[in-house]
Amino acid sequence: MRKSRQLQDRKLAQRRRHLQLQRLKMVREARATWPAQIRRATEAQRAEMANTKRQWMARASRWKSPALEQLAAKMGRL
Repeated sequence: MRKSRQLQDRKLAQRRRHLQLQRLKMVREARATWPAQIRRATEAQRAEMANTKRQWMARASRWKSPALEQLAAKMGRL
């Protein structure tokens, strides 16, 4: 019983490490868009993303934040 618990803990730790690494990779490659990035986007970035409003909204919806989604929608219109 105890052995299986240790194994379970080890597996969980591996998974956590793996997810953290994936997150770090996404940040490094700037593949993920974080809420702060959406909020801090410059006018140039907003203009660049104007034709891809749906992308902004999809990224914002990943954070399950209606306010952020509205902001992304607004940015698409700028």
